[in-house]
Order: sequence, then structure tokens, then C-alpha cells
Amino acid sequence: MGKLSDIYTAYKRSLDQAQDDYEETIKARSASSGDFYDRFFKNLTVNLGSRLENDTFRDGIIDEINRFFGKYDLNFIAVDGSCHKHNSSEFISFYGGAYGAKGMLRLSEDPPKIEYKRWEIEKDVSMVAFVPIPYSQISEVEVDDEDHEETFAISESDKIELTSIHLPIMQLAEVFLAYNSATSSNLDKPDLILIDSSLSGMLGYTDFGPDGVRLVGRTMPDGRAFSREDVAVAQAHPFNKTLGIPSTKAFSLKFAVIRFLHDHPGMNHVAVSDLASHLEVDQVRLTNQIKNMEKNGVVELNGQDVLVRTDPYRSWEQTKSMFQTICKGIFLDKVENALKYRIQNDDGLDVMRWMSPDDIKFLIAIGLRALIEVCWEKKILLTGIVKDSASRYLTKNYLGVCKLFGEYPELSDMSFGPLPPTDRLFCEILPYLDDGLNNPWGTIEFDSTFMTLRIEKKDGVSKFGGTFGGITRPERLFLRSIAQFYTRRNDVNLLTGHAIFIDRLAFPEWDTKSDTVQIDDRAVGSMRPLFYPYSSTINKGQLVTYFLLDQVTKNHFAEVIGYPDPLHKADQGAKSMRDNVKKLLESSELKFRSRPLTNTLREIRQEMGR
Repeated sequence: MGKLSDIYTAYKRSLDQAQDDYEETIKARSASSGDFYDRFFKNLTVNLGSRLENDTFRDGIIDEINRFFGKYDLNFIAVDGSCHKHNSSEFISFYGGAYGAKGMLRLSEDPPKIEYKRWEIEKDVSMVAFVPIPYSQISEVEVDDEDHEETFAISESDKIELTSIHLPIMQLAEVFLAYNSATSSNLDKPDLILIDSSLSGMLGYTDFGPDGVRLVGRTMPDGRAFSREDVAVAQAHPFNKTLGIPSTKAFSLKFAVIRFLHDHPGMNHVAVSDLASHLEVDQVRLTNQIKNMEKNGVVELNGQDVLVRTDPYRSWEQTKSMFQTICKGIFLDKVENALKYRIQNDDGLDVMRWMSPDDIKFLIAIGLRALIEVCWEKKILLTGIVKDSASRYLTKNYLGVCKLFGEYPELSDMSFGPLPPTDRLFCEILPYLDDGLNNPWGTIEFDSTFMTLRIEKKDGVSKFGGTFGGITRPERLFLRSIAQFYTRRNDVNLLTGHAIFIDRLAFPEWDTKSDTVQIDDRAVGSMRPLFYPYSSTINKGQLVTYFLLDQVTKNHFAEVIGYPDPLHKADQGAKSMRDNVKKLLESSELKFRSRPLTNTLREIRQEMGR
């Protein structure tokens, strides 16, 4: 035991030292945070705590809610998911599901009240998928008929990573539940959708290109095969002409072309000059982009005309229909083979293929794009909430890029010590530095495109950089901020909840008049992200979002202080589903025991006459 005791003691000393170092770092960086806040960041802090006590200010927000939604009493749904993986002796089973907490926020009453509603029996409140897969098929995508020739090899295209598929299935369930709710009748549709996820992060995480989608070849609802052209059209979405989405910057000009054709269904051709004039871009640049688009089959350049080979409007409608058909089979109808699809292989043979995690991510991307567009159409405030994040998109990406492009001139002559390692920790320190900071409060909103824009140091010189191409967040789509919805002070202590990250969908009614950051770069072209630089900048969308979140944050449960109550109820429902499903999956062992493999081997022996 002496040797083991020495190991434990050495580890404890290392742990104590690491904790001491961490605490010293936080103390030192807290001092830097105070200096940074007092001299600069205080002007980027939206403090609504005391302002909401003013009846005139409060009534103004409620009137804006009525103007936007056309009513005072708002329906809402909060969506959260859960997932699980169970290993048995012969099978591996996956579960992914989502639960929705439904209710109404009555702003017509004083004080406002929340009423939770029961789901009607005929309307499935949950999206649940069970996927039992034999271990023999874990590494195989294609399942030919029993007469196929054994090659004794599995090619790279035949391999699949199913061991983590339960997580994307859960995310697909969340998106489908939100989309299913948003597309319901106007009497049942929600006015506010809360999802326990970073929507802007999910949009980037699930992005795709025409070359990487394996569902190409799957039969569409109209009977034709899902094509590369359909993928190219889907990638261009979401569309919002008023917000300028997609923009005409370097790598999204092709998306703007598809949006134009989508807005003119049935158009067979258009002159390059007319298209350039409409998009307000250089004709030579547009011509080069059309040439690059030809490989995807949507358009073709014929002299000075652009010929339309695929109708983007019809293609997108069929893609959305395919998304609904697949998700309905997985989550509602519980079809046994819903995660398999039939395609033709390179030899022209019909084969069955398991969906891979990338296939599921593609469906998530389609659903999220469709959800965004229906929220714009029906004025549904789509909001993503994240409890924990170690990101520094605010203090590093956003402020760094804005400083480089001169959007905060005062920063040029200021120097500060190092800030805390994450945005969440930095924001949670601020109420301890400013006694006047009371809930609800938050940072200014910044365009989610800054999550993939950053400043890089090369040879001591700051240069604009970033991650572009397939995972760049489109600008003017989501606005991100960090907020706290619980702070309580007395003479001795300050009690606070965690800072939460909020993704708000931008709306033409609120955000078309915002300022813009002027970013001009050779690689990405000209970008105009949404920009609310200071807390004094009018931002009605943020005021409405924070007010509504404050009304549904009841702080009844200590473990989720400062977290919206509907999302907590959705989390409880999702976990309850998971616990019940775990018992179900564990009980499936009994079925396998009732039909042991030895019986099958005995039948084989008898058929062979031995």
C-alpha cells in the first residue's frame, strides 16, 4: 500500500498546485477585467434590470411585442433532446429523441403569467427513434442481396461510423420537432421557439457541399432521384431578400444567383447583364462565377445568357418534402428501416445503405434552413440557448476584428492585461465589479459570422483571417450575446446564476436598420455583418428577446438558476424519455436470449445435411 499511497499523495499535490495556479490566474485576470470594463466594455453592456422597473419603458417593449406578433399573449415551445447508446452481445442500439414543453405567456395580464399546456393525444409531443444495428453491419454501408460476391475487403466508401449516430439523431429530432411545430396551423403555431442549442453553431457544424452528400441518388417524393443539383440549391438557403441573405461576397455569390432564380420560378434563361444589374455585382466577376457553377448542373453559361437547368424553387420544395418524409418515418411512424435507403451502386445494382452521421447532419442542415425560413414567414422568434461554452468569440473574434477595421477607435490607444480564459467567465465576473449591474443584463449583440472571423498575428503584425468556405456562418442571419437572468445582492453577498449564450434569429422588421461593420478582404470580398456597437444603440430585437426570456425565467430550481423555465421542463421531459428508453433497450436482451445464435447454427447444419 506504500507505493499506492505515494501515487495518491503525489496526484493530490499536483491537483492542489493546479487549483492554486488556476485561482491565482483568475484573480489576476479579474483585475484586468475591472480595468477593461471601466474603461471600455461598460459601454457594451445592456443593463435592463433597473430600466424594466420603469413602467413607461416596460410598456414600450410590450407594445413592440404587440406590433411585431399582432397580439399580447404568445404561444411558445421549448425543445430539448436526449440520446443513449446500449451495447448488447449481438446488437448495438441507439436512441435519439426530443421533447417539447408547450405553453402560453400572457402579457395581457399584470403581472404576466405562464400557462403550460398539455399536448393533445393525437399530436405526438416527442420525437423518438430506436436504431438496433447488428455488429456485423457497423462497418458496412451497403447491404446487397444474399447473392452478392464476397470480395473479402471493405473499401473506404463502404465504411460507416455508426457508433456516434445517436447524437446527430437527437439533434435531428430537436430540429424536426421545432419545424413540425412551426409549420402547424396558425392557431397552434408557436410565437416563440426556444432550443437548447447554439443555432448558429449547428448551422456551421452541419454545413455541406455538393461533393460530400451521400444521399444523392435517393428517391425523392416526386419519384426522381435526389441529385447533386438539389444539394447545390439546398446549400444556398436560407433566403431573405430584405436582409440580403445570401450576400454577394466572394464565396456566396453563387448562392445569391440561386436565390434570384428561386424568386423567379419557371424562368428558363436570363441575360448575364440583367443578372449582374439585379445583384449589383461586376459582370465579369459574375460570368466567372457562373462558369464555376456549371459543374453543379443548376445553371449553364450560353454566350451572354444564363440557362437554367434546374428550377431552384421546385428543387427546394422537393428537398423539404424529402426531409419531412424521412423524419416522419424515423420519429413518428417508427419505420424499421427508416435509416436505410435504396440507391444504385456503380455497377447499376440496387443496394440498401445505412445512413451515416454525415447523412443525418445533412438532414439537420436541411431542417434548420427550412425552420429559419418558416420563422421569417410566420414571425416566430427562434432563439437558441447554450448553458456552458468555453468560447471567446466576443472578446477575441468580434472585438479583435472590429478593432482592426477601426469600428472602435477608442480601442486603438488602449492596452489591457489578459482577460479571463472564456467569455462566460469574463461575463460572470462583471456583476462583482459593478454593483449597478442587475438582471436581466447582457452584452451587446454581435453577428454570428464573427464566430469564423478572427485576427491572426504574423511576424508581430495583426492580420485579418478566418475559417471560410463550407463552415462560414452567413452574416446577417443570427445575432449572439451573453446574458444573466439572476443576480441578487444584499449587504454581504452577491448571488448570481450562470451566464448563458443566446442566439437570436435576425428579422427584417428589427435589423435592416442596424449599423454594419465594413469588412473588405481579398479572400472573402465585401462583408456587411449586423452591428450594434454600444448599449446606447437602439436594438428592439434584443430588448424584446431579453424581456420575454426574463418573463419565462422563474428561478424555481436551484440547479438551473437564471435559466428559462420552459427549457428546464423540456430537459426534464427529454431525460425522462431517455430513462424509460434505457429500460426498454436493456430489456431487449431478453429477446436475443430467446433466439440464441446456436439455434441458427443448428438450422444451418441440418440444411447442409450434416
